[in-house]
Amino acid sequence: MNNSEAIRATGMVWYEAQDFERIKAIMEDGHVLHRTYAEWQRDAEMGEQRMRRDGVRVYRAIIKPDEFTSWCSARGVKLNAKSRNDFATWFAAQEYRAGR
Repeated sequence: MNNSEAIRATGMVWYEAQDFERIKAIMEDGHVLHRTYAEWQRDAEMGEQRMRRDGVRVYRAIIKPDEFTSWCSARGVKLNAKSRNDFATWFAAQEYRAGR
């Protein structure tokens, strides 16, 4: 496979409106997240569109507070940006392997 045939995919951290305030509260770096869900959603959708235009397959890795806390606990990692990004990468790999 040459570079032009390579599959480009990524996981993207994604939030749902009903969970956003709780997510901000439980994350150790919650104070640096967007002030409102609407602000986050606007920026996230623009970023997603940009990646898709560039030919990247984007998998939305929805962060649910309880499940994400368990995921981090099982791996012994903190609830922060690095863990959120690691989760998105892990999620994308799962989805890609499943053929989605």
